[in-house]
Amino acid sequence: MTRETVAAAIERVKARDPELGGDAELAAQWLTTGEGTETIYQAAVQRFLWWTLPRKFPAPTWRRLVTAAAALLDQLEFSRYADLARSQTTSDILDAWDKGEDHGRKLFLAAHAVSGVDPPDTELVQWGSVMGIDEATAQEAVERALETAIATGELNPGTRGWKQIAERVCDRTLIRPLHDPGSQTLLTRLVTERTEWWIDAARVAAHRRMRDHVSRRLLTPIPAPADVETVIAPMRWLLDHTAAGATLTQSGYLARPLVLESVERFAWWDWDKPPRSEVDVPQLGKLRDVAANLRLTRRKGRQLVATTKGMRLLADPEALWYALSTTLGGRDEFGQMIAELVGLRLLDAAVIDDELTTAVAPIILAQRWRTSAGPITERDVGWAISLRKLWWRVLCLIREEHHHSDDTQPSGHHSIELSQSGVATVLAYLRQRAIAPRHDVFD
Repeated sequence: MTRETVAAAIERVKARDPELGGDAELAAQWLTTGEGTETIYQAAVQRFLWWTLPRKFPAPTWRRLVTAAAALLDQLEFSRYADLARSQTTSDILDAWDKGEDHGRKLFLAAHAVSGVDPPDTELVQWGSVMGIDEATAQEAVERALETAIATGELNPGTRGWKQIAERVCDRTLIRPLHDPGSQTLLTRLVTERTEWWIDAARVAAHRRMRDHVSRRLLTPIPAPADVETVIAPMRWLLDHTAAGATLTQSGYLARPLVLESVERFAWWDWDKPPRSEVDVPQLGKLRDVAANLRLTRRKGRQLVATTKGMRLLADPEALWYALSTTLGGRDEFGQMIAELVGLRLLDAAVIDDELTTAVAPIILAQRWRTSAGPITERDVGWAISLRKLWWRVLCLIREEHHHSDDTQPSGHHSIELSQSGVATVLAYLRQRAIAPRHDVFD
């Protein structure tokens, strides 16, 4: 239906009630953005009624505008949307906004989620609140597909398994080939757009060049490396031992026999006397920290036990590898940026001695990172790189050599390069950063 159809509907409302017709015209401007009724669909109506209206208009006008929107939608023969405007849900959400922004926002998000037309996060995509044109287009297509699935009876919000069905509807919409010469999909356009934004977001020219150099390799999912077992072996070892519960010491550490087994199996000990406890083996402590952060293990009294998620990933090597690839930078943004820059540099070529620090430090310093004690220094960067290298060694992502006089490198020099599995794992980590959803700082 055209703009003229909308204009005629407004005139019919005005003929019955001139004041209500004026409000209907205002509602139409927000619902159609000056276009025809093709812009009106359930998710858009819900956002207008439950989010835009209470945030953009004075509270005394809310109910009047809702009534006008309902009248307009009736005239356009969108009776279901008109009923939504008049619903108790809409009234309750506006009451919540009356109590305060936090109350309104919370109830809007809850109601929008259970309506069934809110695109779910899936393994293919996690949605952000800040979107480019291609991502917004993809989101709208999924919203409309979910509404269609509800109308046809495929999707019944609130019933058992409905969220899994919604995820399938989302994914198939995103991967359906588009009618264009490049055989693109909504997903490939979204990924390309996010990756381009990631490149442009680098504030330092050298960093931007590094991101751009690797960007094409990040546009499609990174397959697990052929030697994936090498990467996951330490975590699989821990999960194997915690599957039935691993006894902990009174201080909460793994028993010494397991500590000795770990250092022997993974060559984590270079001294003559064996370690006395887990405290002596930083690799083991890091392994436990990561397992806990990923919620693969948990404390249960004097035992460390694998969680349901841990047992699931234990049986799925590729999924476990992917989960571990998310941990290369740790949990804080500074460590994640360090890991990104280290990965970008090592993907380019092997490094000798302090080349990692000399490549990464200028970019970090130009980004003006700070601690509570003041600006980050080159020494801080070197220390942060060392912390990342510890975990990367546990996962066998890097190969290191000390060169002697008969080697190709100068005598006494130390070189680092990515292993075969390290290349794949670093690329997977970078892809996660490149295509991560963007969010408003106030979200």
